[in-house]
Amino acid sequence: MTTSMTQPEIFSRDHTLSEEKDTPGSGIEDMQSEEDGSEGGFEEEPPYSAQELGEMFADFYRFLATLHYDPQDLKIPPPEGWNITDLPSSIVEKKSEFMVKVMRHLPYSSNARKSTQVDLQCILIDYVAPEQHERAACQQEIAFDGLGADGFSVQDEAHLLLVAWGYESCGCNLILDISEGVVIEDIIRVAMYPSMDVRGYFERQKEKYRSLEILVCPGREVWLATTSKAHEVSAREERGGSITEKEVRAQEEEWGTELDELFVKQMWRQYGWPEAFRREEAVEAIEAFMARHSKRRYGWQEAHQ
Repeated sequence: MTTSMTQPEIFSRDHTLSEEKDTPGSGIEDMQSEEDGSEGGFEEEPPYSAQELGEMFADFYRFLATLHYDPQDLKIPPPEGWNITDLPSSIVEKKSEFMVKVMRHLPYSSNARKSTQVDLQCILIDYVAPEQHERAACQQEIAFDGLGADGFSVQDEAHLLLVAWGYESCGCNLILDISEGVVIEDIIRVAMYPSMDVRGYFERQKEKYRSLEILVCPGREVWLATTSKAHEVSAREERGGSITEKEVRAQEEEWGTELDELFVKQMWRQYGWPEAFRREEAVEAIEAFMARHSKRRYGWQEAHQ
């Protein structure tokens, strides 16, 4: 992990492990049997129950499924949660009983190129896919290496879950801390941002998607906008009309200029972004555009696996 630094704000809220009683504990034996109601390793009751966390994550993933996720890739747990044997044993044995219950109630997404990007260079982990277990354990070990240097104790790992792993500089390791009910964004080689309440984090991210501060396209890398708001396109249109494809293709710079960004935002708005986004039409249009745009270097990068 990286050196801590300040940025966004901190919030806090309500969480919990057993089918009937949300009571955190420690160890992994008999985790699907009834718990005794002890508080385990927590001094206070966690802010959110496992079911509440599962519902918040599912709501966010369903929102993304209207944008760039494929709804068919979403895996929603049954009411009683995933079977504990669906989860990677090498990770389960390091987690508190409550964290295991949370993992059993979280939704996941198939690790498909088109649907697992959740932020810049940040890929969701599918903990219920057997073929992903080894990779998940490896990514979690890398992300949590040096926890003490960031103000955590090694024991904290029992209450932390790597939700999505980051890659390359500025990639984001997205970490869930169930003891505080917060999400931690650990930006590779940059900073660890202050934790943020889970509900507040998801609402903030939704707004970033809606306002096109985060640009997404199925099968391509997440793109963080430099001209933060979609209204930049409207301002441009007021000054001189719509941005034309000819104008964009005339550029000699590598893909990713402000004009490229505004052009994509304009295109997405034309296809109903975000409330009535006609995704298939929009993707077909951008793919055709990128094919005609191949003389400029790179283009909108394909999603990392």
